[in-house]
Amino acid sequence: MIDERQEELATLYALDLIEGEERFAFERDLSADDQLQRLVLELRNSASSRSTSPLMVRARPKITLRVV
Repeated sequence: MIDERQEELATLYALDLIEGEERFAFERDLSADDQLQRLVLELRNSASSRSTSPLMVRARPKITLRVV
């Protein structure tokens, strides 16, 4: 079972936001845990699909000025 800390690390790992010893330790855990591997894959796929979503289109400057 994946605990809250592993889930947080999986998210950071999927987004390539952890480094050094923390990354090394997570990759060691990842290599031994099929459930954690599936979670990382799911998170990466989700992040990838969101980055190409039509909702991620930058707002025109006029709209930005009204909102801000």
